[in-house]
Amino acid sequence: MDSIRYIFPLVSILLLIALSGHSQGKNRFVNEKGTLEVEFYTQDPLLVNTKVDSVLDHLRQSGYLAASLDSIEELGQTKVYHFYEGDKLIWEKISIEHTPPLVQELGLPISRKSEFGWLDLKSYFNKILSEAENSGYPFAKVSLANIHSEEERVSSDLKVELGTLFFNDSIIVKGDARINYKYLQSVLNIKKGDIYKEVQFKGLDRKLKQIPYLKSKSKAQLVFKEGKVDTYLFLEDKKANRFSGIVGFLPNSSTGKTNFTGEIELGLVNTLKLGEKLDFEWQRIRPEVLELHGAIDLPFLLNTPFGVDASINIFRQDSSILEVKNNVGLLYNFASEDKFKVYYSTYSSDRLEDGLDLDQGGSDQRSYGIGFTFSDLDYNFNPRKGYRAIFSGDVGTRKFKAPSQVDSALISIPESSEVYQVNSSFEYYMPSGKRSVFVFAIYGASKINDYLLDNELLRLGGNSSLRGFDEESLRITSYAFLNTEYRIITDLNSNVFLFSNVAWTERNTFLNYDKDLPFGFGAGANFDTKAGIFSLTYALGSQQNALIRLNQSKVHFGFKSLF
Repeated sequence: MDSIRYIFPLVSILLLIALSGHSQGKNRFVNEKGTLEVEFYTQDPLLVNTKVDSVLDHLRQSGYLAASLDSIEELGQTKVYHFYEGDKLIWEKISIEHTPPLVQELGLPISRKSEFGWLDLKSYFNKILSEAENSGYPFAKVSLANIHSEEERVSSDLKVELGTLFFNDSIIVKGDARINYKYLQSVLNIKKGDIYKEVQFKGLDRKLKQIPYLKSKSKAQLVFKEGKVDTYLFLEDKKANRFSGIVGFLPNSSTGKTNFTGEIELGLVNTLKLGEKLDFEWQRIRPEVLELHGAIDLPFLLNTPFGVDASINIFRQDSSILEVKNNVGLLYNFASEDKFKVYYSTYSSDRLEDGLDLDQGGSDQRSYGIGFTFSDLDYNFNPRKGYRAIFSGDVGTRKFKAPSQVDSALISIPESSEVYQVNSSFEYYMPSGKRSVFVFAIYGASKINDYLLDNELLRLGGNSSLRGFDEESLRITSYAFLNTEYRIITDLNSNVFLFSNVAWTERNTFLNYDKDLPFGFGAGANFDTKAGIFSLTYALGSQQNALIRLNQSKVHFGFKSLF
């Protein structure tokens, strides 16, 4: 009984406090005709203003064109908002005869439409202001003049004041960023002397975010003066060059010598202050396999949106197979990471030793293709939100190089045939809470030719593609796989994650055909230290309906340094 005696007054006090706080935020919307009666509770002035605007829009769209907020009355702890409606009118015509050519060229149906509502009018006004802001008139004004009413029908003239015409002037960088001024003009598409466009300024922060070696300390600012616009950027350098690698040593039981295995990757950006990118990669995932990759990207040549890139890939398997891929492309850059590309590529696959392996043979390919990259990530190295899409597709001619000892099975392969190849990927990062993110990614590729042999196939598998399998252990002609991840972001460059990936693969060669549904799953982490970023991944995989075996798990350890 004593406990009940103390609990009841406590509950009563808490209830009174709650009701008191509730009543302090009470708001009422009313009108003189008594047709409006809205009550809600909030002490947020922004929310109240939003609701006021919503009511006014509704009244004006209903024909009460003179609707306004007449007065605000405080009755105790309740605020009463009195709305004036006026007479219901129909807007019949608005003349645009005396407006600037910019408005008339929009082709808005203001003067042709017999009747329209308030929301239509707001939409027209917004289109006019948007067009003006992107034509050098950021301070344009739109209003109605010479309003006439007759028997509940209203007509008026449209009045547009464009104001001063503004041109882009200087880009002023505040901070320690070392960046070429003309390159910055090109990547932001803001050229001195060009007409000011509001849409360019609204996209500034997104474009700056895509430049991997720059960091914005605060949002860009504009200063308007005497028909000129100065753009102030607050930038500092950010580590973007990278070095990563791991090296192993494996004894060769046949020769008694020690073989080097591993992977080394070096990436340099903006070394010459031109926004260029240089990449080099060495891989020896197995003692008998060696891969080399080199690439260069030169964007915005001669301060234009055009650029060039080139790459070379070399793959050698012991003393039997040598593959060489070359690619040269012409780029059109929309932003630092957004680009369209046309390219020319060559591919050669040679048998270094003649033999009776029917699954292998030499070929030369020449192809022409197109591609694009679009990216909107908040941070390239460890994104929390955004997307990245990459596509390339080409068509060309394959010339078969018959070995000196041709087996009867290969005699029917024509010397020349068409070959097609498509590569695509889409990654989406969806934040969940303050530190976690879901990652959904789809990857696919296909190489199409009726006479492909084993050494000409695509390679899939490993820590950077389909995890749970040996590096490039799956030799196929087509694949598509879905990767899902749940990451917890622990620091700017650190995270822990769980992942799963499931794929569809097809092997459609001249001599064989099969398909499979391999899948993998596991966990991993990336740790940012003073020395660099260490990564550890544990993965399990299965193919051809095989059982999952713990003794076949894959453990990948890597290191990446940003400098």
